[in-house]
Amino acid sequence: MIDDILMRVYHAVVPGGRVLIPDLYVEDAPAHPSLRAAWFGLHVPGGANHSMRRMAVAVARAGFKSVRAGRLPNAIVMNGIVEGRRP
Repeated sequence: MIDDILMRVYHAVVPGGRVLIPDLYVEDAPAHPSLRAAWFGLHVPGGANHSMRRMAVAVARAGFKSVRAGRLPNAIVMNGIVEGRRP
């Protein structure tokens, strides 16, 4: 599902444009998931929460380049952001 969405986003973004995906990301295993992200997963259909690494891989798979992921400091709702540029 995320691949389909990101492909549509890729085609909607003009060349040279970028996509920014702030979200409440879960931690990669074997780290313990963020409690906030775990609670959020209870309200998402199918409980589909992604780690920043998984989202960055999906963004790159859609064709975006210069993909970066990072934590947001002092985040209350969103704890990270993934960015990619359309070549």
